[in-house]
Amino acid sequence: MNDYDPILFTQRQVFGRDTASGTLSTNDDYNEHIRPFGSPQPPAVEYDMLDYLTNGAGRYATPAIFPIIDDFFSSVVPQNPSGQPYNVSEIRRELNLLDNDLFRKATETSIWQYGTDTTSLDFAERAYIFGTTDFRLDLTNAEFEVTANGKKFITGMRVIAKDDNFDFRGGAGPINAVANTILLPAYDPYGLGIDPTNPRNREVPIKFTTSTSGRTYGTSLDPYSALDYVVDDNYEFNKISIKGTVSGAAQLAVGISQFLNPISTTLAGSYLLNINSDPFLRYLRDDFKVIYGTPGNDNIDPLDQENDIFDTRSPLAPLLMVGGEGNDYNWFLAFRRTTRRRR
Repeated sequence: MNDYDPILFTQRQVFGRDTASGTLSTNDDYNEHIRPFGSPQPPAVEYDMLDYLTNGAGRYATPAIFPIIDDFFSSVVPQNPSGQPYNVSEIRRELNLLDNDLFRKATETSIWQYGTDTTSLDFAERAYIFGTTDFRLDLTNAEFEVTANGKKFITGMRVIAKDDNFDFRGGAGPINAVANTILLPAYDPYGLGIDPTNPRNREVPIKFTTSTSGRTYGTSLDPYSALDYVVDDNYEFNKISIKGTVSGAAQLAVGISQFLNPISTTLAGSYLLNINSDPFLRYLRDDFKVIYGTPGNDNIDPLDQENDIFDTRSPLAPLLMVGGEGNDYNWFLAFRRTTRRRR
């Protein structure tokens, strides 16, 4: 079963390396944590697609969330004159989807995980790691059957998860507001995970391996029926936040408000606090609070240390100031501290 490790993702986003792989260590030269602008993306994290679509965030991508399935079950579609099920080319004609762009839009969709099934145990995990998830419905081998008495069935559909990435942007304005309010100050207060020359350089790629080519819905022994569609459609309306829909936006607002509840009293809060237990993401090295500069020239001051909602340490704690490349000037106060600098 896939293991979604938020500390690994956050470390790779911020530092470009992680403790799980042994590439992030307290024995590091901390100047190397400040990556030059234009440096390569962090290594990708790979997951099994079928497990993701069955047990992970992708389990919400049922056929009912795709517009073409809505159209098939809600439209008047006659029985095929041949008496055989419609293939994908024929059903496109029946549903007025011959235009390739219209067909693409009818077979693709996105889910806002911040607004989906917000009372589930993995809500915080799905929202934090995936944010917005994209899916495609593969109908290459699908058959759409309409019986003489009007009953409808589909076989041979496959839901495909599109490759994703982890960053502190979730694919929607309100989600980005959460990131800017909560996540960035807590986990990346010095902007180490930001590259102004190319923002994608800091994203952590998420790749889905294909032990199977997606998740199949509708077989010859168990075709996807109108009843299956109604069940999935009702679940979508009540639990799933579809990007770009009115109901999805309403669910997104509920989910974000839950994410912003008092940190110590929610599942989301516990999840975020667990991430912050990592010393690198608390910016600690032994008993020193770490302050990072930038790849360029810096004026580093003790007052530059992070001040986030998770941090309860005294502002008078000893400091380790890390300048990275460039010419850096460090101010000192009268209490104990250590300075690291590279020229």
